[in-house]
Amino acid sequence: MKYRNLVGYVLAGLIIVGLSPVILDIKKNQRSNALAVTKITPKEGPTAGGNTIVIEGSDFKKRITVKQISVGGAVTCLLSSEQKVYCWGDNSYGAVGNGEGGPGGLNPGAEEFKTLPQAIVRGEIPDGVKIKQISSGTLIVYAIGTDDQIYFWGANQFSPRKLSSVYPGASLPNGVVPVKIQAGYYNATSKAVILGSDNKVYVHDEDHGLLPVPAGQISSAEKIVDVAFSKEAKQQGIEGGAICALTNLGKAYCSLSGAGPFTTIPQGQIPTGAKIASISVAAAWTNTDLVPAPINNFCVLTTDGQAYCWGTIGVDGTINYHATPTLVKMPPNKKVKKIKTGQVHICLISDDDQVYCWDNEKFPGVGIDTNNVSPYQPNPILAGQIPAGVKIVDIDLNSSDIAFETCAIGDNKKAYCWGSNFLGQSQLDGKPFEFDPENPDYVDKPTLVPFGTDDETKVTIDGIPVTARIINQQRLEFTAPPHAPGKVDVVVMNKTDVITLVKGYTYVDNVNPQPQPQPQPQPQPQPQPAEPNNPANDKTLTPNSGYQKRNHRIRLGVLVSGLTLVVIGLVVSFKRFLKIKK
Repeated sequence: MKYRNLVGYVLAGLIIVGLSPVILDIKKNQRSNALAVTKITPKEGPTAGGNTIVIEGSDFKKRITVKQISVGGAVTCLLSSEQKVYCWGDNSYGAVGNGEGGPGGLNPGAEEFKTLPQAIVRGEIPDGVKIKQISSGTLIVYAIGTDDQIYFWGANQFSPRKLSSVYPGASLPNGVVPVKIQAGYYNATSKAVILGSDNKVYVHDEDHGLLPVPAGQISSAEKIVDVAFSKEAKQQGIEGGAICALTNLGKAYCSLSGAGPFTTIPQGQIPTGAKIASISVAAAWTNTDLVPAPINNFCVLTTDGQAYCWGTIGVDGTINYHATPTLVKMPPNKKVKKIKTGQVHICLISDDDQVYCWDNEKFPGVGIDTNNVSPYQPNPILAGQIPAGVKIVDIDLNSSDIAFETCAIGDNKKAYCWGSNFLGQSQLDGKPFEFDPENPDYVDKPTLVPFGTDDETKVTIDGIPVTARIINQQRLEFTAPPHAPGKVDVVVMNKTDVITLVKGYTYVDNVNPQPQPQPQPQPQPQPQPAEPNNPANDKTLTPNSGYQKRNHRIRLGVLVSGLTLVVIGLVVSFKRFLKIKK
């Protein structure tokens, strides 16, 4: 009996030690889909930094955000940080681009309206080609690819088509690539305008291909650096809206007759010598009962932060129409960073990164408090779902005599939309949209566009944050920052995991930076289920693994616990032995 305690403690310790592999397996299986690091290359580099460090592992995350948003008539599209396109709204002519349709219309059972962002199908966009810029018009969307080709969908094309494959004459001159494209009205003769790398403007005319817009009053010393086009573009009998151009000398010109020559905009209240920074246009002709006259609106922004508009929307707080550029009446001590006009409403971003909108009729859906409005001038929008402290960095809108939509991008890289919801563009809840022209379901406050991800893998080296380039889920790269000689910790983290490579990288004097490897295309990994025997899910394969380091710590803790119990048993038994001896 006197050895009973000794035997008990020893057995307890041996049981714990024996169970350590099971404990480790449970721990490993619980974490099989979590962040892991298996390799860092190279392990040393120069104190000057500048060399590329590659980390391999699993579950590296790239945050997906909104890069650009384009609001058109009946369809809204966004361009993601991965340079992919997502659209929603009226798909009856294929403008959502998700392939649900053909020459005869939508496929049987397909939804006519989409109230959540839909990834466009590739169509004729080649594999590997990404999108650089998008423009949503009325029931048609255009895009420029990284291959410098123009693609479009909508207008009864239900998946992306190469422009020149549908319109053989729609090609830019040899050596000229598209710099910017602006979409118009789907069944107008002039469907879009393109700014070429030759600083010329071309109109996509469905009967004649791409037609250059005559320079007109633009001098030979000027180069066109930006272009604007009316999205609702049926003007009189010409079947094309106004085209405006901005030159490198800060001057603005417009063509009011399709592909007619450019003429200088009116001077109005714009100070002599002021330079134009941007221009926006919404010019069309309508014979509806609501607006039985031309509804032309133009806005320019000068480099000193002043905005001037003219057309059928009041801007000075007194009247609802201005024949020439008139100073926009801003709140005291506020200037303008960006301005966009539609046919029935205007929105701008102030220099404190807030959005102001207004119209003549105080329509619900413009985004303002219609019970507390200063007429014919900018009014702050309601906050809606835009979080406090978020700054607005970009804005786009479209409005006709019956529908108006606005979207903004915050510095949190998320998008928010509001409007008349005439065709489901601002509903954004995934539920079916019911078209009721007599009773529109207005969305009068900014609503978050449900798109993107927040989690991303970040890296620090000795506490210094670096920009991680996520190649895929198994590989990331970053550029080493300058640092004093010595070994430093490298930390890889996301929202739920942190892995520290203790002294994982060494800075060495007098080492030349490695030649930077040419980027190689990486195969996209296919997700695999976690399997005990699948090496891809085994986080302990290499000595450099973050999971190997953690498992070593667990094993050490288990062994120490077991040995401690053994020692306690020996000490207790020895004391009892001495007591019996006495």
